[in-house]
Amino acid sequence: MRRKQIASYQAANQYLEEEYLPEHNRRFARPPSQPQDYHVRKPTVRELHEIFRLETERTISNDWVIRHEGRGMQLHPRRRRYGPTQSKALVCEWEQGTIQVYYWGERIGFSERKEPMQKAVAPQN
Repeated sequence: MRRKQIASYQAANQYLEEEYLPEHNRRFARPPSQPQDYHVRKPTVRELHEIFRLETERTISNDWVIRHEGRGMQLHPRRRRYGPTQSKALVCEWEQGTIQVYYWGERIGFSERKEPMQKAVAPQN
């Protein structure tokens, strides 16, 4: 582009569309090896929202509390027929700070515990 003395974006775009790309495609385009088109549709906004998140698996304690980044989160299950012993919850966090918790694939409500979580100290003999 320097040789053609192109100095603006508009002139560069015009050169690319009218001269460079047709010549490039003429030289390098090849017919596909198979006729099938494997391109897929672009993801929806909802699908992108599900993709761009951090997922962390946490163990649920007997009192339905999980620890996430130093905070205690009290889970509020709809049904308590399943015991939380060694069960896992999936904590999903988005860039803007939104957090959701999933238990057995269903979204579950939670509240943040006010008191800081402390590790249990072994009794000394």
